[in-house]
Amino acid sequence: MSIEGDSALERRFSAILGDCATEKAHRDLPSVSVTVLEGRAVLAYPGSRLDLGGFLVGLMGAAALPVSDDAVLLGGANEWRGQVANLAINVAMAIQPGVMFFHAGSVSLSGRGAMIVGPKGAGKSTLSLALAARGHQILGDELAAVRVSTGVLLPVPRACSIRPGIRSKLIRRRLEALDAEQETLPDGSIRQRVRLTSLFPGIEFSPVPLHAVIFLRSFAGKPRLERFAPTLEDSTLLQTLGAGLLPPDPLRAFRLLRILTSKPAYHLDVGAPEATSALIERTMEESCH
Repeated sequence: MSIEGDSALERRFSAILGDCATEKAHRDLPSVSVTVLEGRAVLAYPGSRLDLGGFLVGLMGAAALPVSDDAVLLGGANEWRGQVANLAINVAMAIQPGVMFFHAGSVSLSGRGAMIVGPKGAGKSTLSLALAARGHQILGDELAAVRVSTGVLLPVPRACSIRPGIRSKLIRRRLEALDAEQETLPDGSIRQRVRLTSLFPGIEFSPVPLHAVIFLRSFAGKPRLERFAPTLEDSTLLQTLGAGLLPPDPLRAFRLLRILTSKPAYHLDVGAPEATSALIERTMEESCH
């Protein structure tokens, strides 16, 4: 991904991408570029030929204008930089070959990958960070990527977007020490955006085999994990990111089901962060014996 012509937009991308941002170009992967001139941006995705029509209307309305099969002109709306950044990142995810992106936390526990799935505010980031505070590798606090052909969980360490609320003691202390800047999102929620390497100095990010999928079910005084056998209907609980930009794919639900049924799946009633992360840790260890 490359950005030209607007330093404020570059800073916005850097803040969102966090440790995903890199100066190294991956020439073998599809690319996205954003070029800004006089407050309007051309978003290009050479050769990808995405279907952005409905997505663009919902995101930016009349402020979006396709200019070719693989480029669109954006701008003229309030907070356009945030909208451009959101669209560009979704496009970048959509065009990566053989990888499915999910709205889920992703962690590695002793080399075994787990996705933590749940709706907004269910505790994905809190639990992912709590597990990292116990010495495990966090791959993404609310973003997970699976290589479909191998079932490998890939690291996508964007900056954490942490909402106010309950968190583990270590995370609370480190956030206080960092004095991270707060930002208000378009929906009115307040977040702290922090790089994972700032919270966990020396952390390394490496792919791991996906071992389990954990669905956050409810909040409880005491955490509880319950294994279950997923069905095709349960695959709708996995929110794929970027897929809406691609042409309709009737096989998508079956690919999701294959991911789900090939790995242990659990319902989780969430308790205190430390107790819940300890339960996940024990369950992952026991499932390998």
